This record gives sequence, structure tokens and C-alpha cells, in this order.
Amino acid sequence: MTLDALTTPRVAFLGPIGSYTSMAARQAFGERSELVPVPAREIARQVQLGRARGGCDFGVMAAANIQYGPIEGTFAALYSTRDVQIVGELFLPIEFSLLSATARLEDIHTVMSHEAALAQCATRLVRLEQRLGRPLTRHPATSTSAAVTQATMLPGVAALGSTEAARRTGARVLLEQMQDHRENVTCFWILGAGSRPAPARRNKTVFLVELAAGVDSMHRLLGLFAGHGIEITMFKEQVVPSKSRAARWSKAYFIECAGHVTDPALNAVRRALRRPDWEVLGGRRGRVVGSYPAFAVETLRFGSSSVRDGSDATSNVGSEAAREVHS
Repeated sequence: MTLDALTTPRVAFLGPIGSYTSMAARQAFGERSELVPVPAREIARQVQLGRARGGCDFGVMAAANIQYGPIEGTFAALYSTRDVQIVGELFLPIEFSLLSATARLEDIHTVMSHEAALAQCATRLVRLEQRLGRPLTRHPATSTSAAVTQATMLPGVAALGSTEAARRTGARVLLEQMQDHRENVTCFWILGAGSRPAPARRNKTVFLVELAAGVDSMHRLLGLFAGHGIEITMFKEQVVPSKSRAARWSKAYFIECAGHVTDPALNAVRRALRRPDWEVLGGRRGRVVGSYPAFAVETLRFGSSSVRDGSDATSNVGSEAAREVHS
């Protein structure tokens, strides 16, 4: 596929439009991109299919929030979809508003949103209950924008979502700044297939490793990274179905490091993890899930103007990913 064919990249995201994932996708790929709303569990699959088979060129998934932590479904999708990799990242300030078709705050009895959003606003919701003098029912939804859509059709129900979702659905903004932390940020991963992006000035690499059982396996794995002077920036345990009849479950580990896999130290680790005879792997092979340019977090700006629908976005994270992967 040529870069010209990707002047309108097809990007899978957790919809509908107005979700924070859609805002991250617009920020990354710009207004000319074609956003395809799909359930979260289908995003990696759409990238795996590719445009030629009716899928998408890229996908955008939330990886972790500064307060909520890792988004489990994203790691599960990457574990089970071998030929999809991380080709970029984007950090987005997240600000929640309480939205509803109901005019009076006093008439609200239920708050809906994605479970991660409910967690990011937990303290503010407790304070709201104290203000109202009664409890509020929390109800999880598949996405923040889906919650806003539902809330506009249900009397007494409000949703935690973006002002962009409010504009699209006609919901009233009852309260703003509902997130517990003012500098609330979510990291989104851009998923692609094909070639790995070339090194940039600053990079990250993510490995996926399954260890054999043993008291020193983890110690030796971490020693491999430490011995090469590699900075680990994220370490995520993932419970997965066991490949052995002796146990029902096993554990895999996502390890995010500073640097590109072509750097000598990281390349040495990559070669070691590809050796199935290394006993800590128990016959398995570690693999690189992504090696990509790191987002410049120092450029983040907080406040109501920092979160927008992407119509005036200047980020070219997605454009760079398209150029690198398909050049």
C-alpha cells in the first residue's frame, strides 16, 4: 500500500464518535481520516484484517490511565493478535462532564459511563452524593459516548463523558471537571500491521514474554534487562490460558522499555528472548509487540481547551505512523 492510498486512512476505534478514543484518533490522524467505530475487542482484529479484506489500516486503543491504570482489554487483544503491533502512542488529557437530558441535577438517580471513567471520577461522585444527600447508582457502559447517548433517552440518568459527546447528542452539561485529578491523562496506542516504524529521537519498545515456572525465572528475566542497562518504564502482568495440561492459567508479561529495538542493548535482549532454549522461557519465545516513537509528554496542556474533537489538531502521530509503516 502506498502513502497516497493512506491520505484517508481507515482507523478503527471504540465508538461512537465523541468517545475519548475517537478524539485521540482525530488528534493522531487528522480530519481526513475515516473513523470506523467498533467494539473494543474488535479493534485489533480490524487491523489484522487490513483494508484489503474489509478491515482498517490502523486502530487506536486506550492503553493506560494515570489514575485507573492499564486497560485490560487492550493488553488481552495484543496478546491474542500476533501480527498486529504498536506503531505509535498519544497521550490525551481527559476531562469529564456530567451530561444528561434531565434539566435538574437534583433529579439524577443514576450515573453511567465506561468502568474506567467511573473509576476516574469516583471521589467526585461521592461528593455529589453528599451534596444530594442520597446515593447514586453507577451503571457501566461500553464507552463514554455510548453512555451519553443512552443517558439522553433515560429520565433521571446522567453520563460521564466529553463535551464533544454532549454537542453531538444535545445533552445538557450539568457539571464540568468531574475527574478526580486535574491533570488526568490517558495513553493511547496506535496499532498497525506491516513494517516497524524507524527510530526517532526518542523511542519506546514493548516486549511480550511468557516465563516457565520457577522461583528464579522472573529474577533472571529482569536481570537480562538490567544487565544491558535498559530502563523499564512499564511492567504489566497478563493472566492467559496455560499451554500446559498441568495448569489452567499461565502468566505473560508486557515490558515497556525506553529505546528502539535496533539499539544495541535492546537488540541483544530481543535476540536472547528469541532463544527457546533459554530455560526461563520454557520453550517459548519472547516477541516485540512494538517499537515506536515516544510521545512528547512535555507538550501536554491541561484545561478545557486542551481536549477537543481533533478538528484543529496539529499532532501528526498517525501520519508519521502511516508514513513509516507503509513507506
